Amino acid sequence: MDSERAPLLPSYKEATTRERQRQPFLTWIFGFGFLGAVIVIIVLLLNPSNVPSTAPPLKPMPGPEPEPMPSPEPEPEPQPEPKPKPLPYHMLYHVAIVGAGPAGVFAAEQLRKNEGELDKPLSITVFERKPAVGGRLTTDWPLYPFNDYQQQPLLPESASIRSLSHGAILEAAEEYDVQPRPSDHKESIVYNVRGSFELTRPSNKASWTSWTRESYFFGNSCKKVKEVGNIAKSQLLQLYRDTMPVNSIQELVERHDLKNALSNGGLRILEEHDVPRIYMDDVLEGEIAIQYSQSMRSLNNLALGIGAYNADQGKSLQGGSMAETLQAMLDDNSVDLRLSTEVFGFRRFNATTWIVASRKQGTSSQPEYNMFDAVIVAAPFFPNDFEFENTKVRTTPRYIDYVNQHITWFTSSVEPDRDALGINATSPFPDRVIMRAPRSWPHPRGGQGFVEISDLGVISHRNTRVDQHLYRVLSEGRLEDRHLVVLLNGESPSWVGRHEIKTAYPKLYTRLDFPPIVFDDGFWSPLSIETVGTSVELSAWAGKNVASLVVAELAKRADD
Repeated sequence: MDSERAPLLPSYKEATTRERQRQPFLTWIFGFGFLGAVIVIIVLLLNPSNVPSTAPPLKPMPGPEPEPMPSPEPEPEPQPEPKPKPLPYHMLYHVAIVGAGPAGVFAAEQLRKNEGELDKPLSITVFERKPAVGGRLTTDWPLYPFNDYQQQPLLPESASIRSLSHGAILEAAEEYDVQPRPSDHKESIVYNVRGSFELTRPSNKASWTSWTRESYFFGNSCKKVKEVGNIAKSQLLQLYRDTMPVNSIQELVERHDLKNALSNGGLRILEEHDVPRIYMDDVLEGEIAIQYSQSMRSLNNLALGIGAYNADQGKSLQGGSMAETLQAMLDDNSVDLRLSTEVFGFRRFNATTWIVASRKQGTSSQPEYNMFDAVIVAAPFFPNDFEFENTKVRTTPRYIDYVNQHITWFTSSVEPDRDALGINATSPFPDRVIMRAPRSWPHPRGGQGFVEISDLGVISHRNTRVDQHLYRVLSEGRLEDRHLVVLLNGESPSWVGRHEIKTAYPKLYTRLDFPPIVFDDGFWSPLSIETVGTSVELSAWAGKNVASLVVAELAKRADD
């Protein structure tokens, strides 16, 4: 039984046979294992940093530094479209505008709007003698309180009623996305002429107490003066909205039936509306003197009516920073703006071309001469200011009489003398005081003798950290420090800044003869409108009117 049972262990022969059958398989296994070990050793030798060891790493063999692997190139940023190459000179109409005030800037805007009526594009160059846009209402150089460049620069435009505009500047500010000032502005004003009266303007913003006090002293004078002001406002806006170009102011006057308003003056229009004499003497006389530096008895009825409007309702209607708005208009209308550049001469080159001579202000640079197809002189000028070399214009430029105004800013921690200003000792300091100038102050011949003192608020001196009030004085003569000491009751101001607005206001007496708009072919000036009145609206209209005349003449040349 046992002999037939299968053996538990193989015999030697069977084992040997099986071993031989397995040898090729084991040989492959051991071969691959050995090859893998060799590869691992080679890798470790080539990269010793992977070997865990406490020994310091081997120093690399001296030799050239391996080049760094190139980093992936960043995706190129989108490039702005290349600017088109400027057109050759002969493929453009070239227009020069002298003056970057309201008339000049609105002229540039209107030229650009009417450009489509021409057979060639326009190249517009604006020359401005001052370092910033704004015309007469810009200082000759930046002026900062305490001479500290961290402070806001002072702008004389706030000194002129023309900047408190309700039409042109407000509309332009909205169109060019310049934030306008709010229209809920109101002021407390002390009129210290024969007596002292504190009123709120505009009158419809007055408190019950203020309104009652005004009614007690002046009755319904305010209402009657408003009627006069609203008539002038309607006439003014009628002119501003007029889009039909005219070649002369006479044509404009006849179109809008303004002969009576411009040929009559004195106090007739106020007397016709039964404005009491006490209101004229104690309130309006000082207001008009500050607005125009002229007696209200010398003004034509249109100018007097505009002054009456500005003395009340006009104080609530503000259009924002005029300089900022005018700059935005130029930026948006692609002009070549040349600041701090004075134009000093013109010369006719041929029947259709003028040469304009200019030079940089305050430098020894050589004059520059440029050729233009049209010239617009939009800044106050006198014929003797310009050289007309070998040229006689067809219509001789005529003088426009102007008056100057001085602006004095000063800072002080001491309040001005209340008794001298006619301010109640217990009342808050008013926004403005209109009064007769102290006897020790300058009184230019022919002046009206009024000054305006405004409290512009509190500013802090950066070095001393002391809060001080900033004041502004409008006067007919230059104020020295000693004059301000009188105002401050013996104390000296901590800082003083001065500016003179030359040709500040045209003399607006009665008249029916006006300077020309067109001096010659290709030569215009919009400023003859200033013999009618002075406001941003009138300046804007005059600039746009001349621009329309320029485009019409250039189009006519192309047709001939």
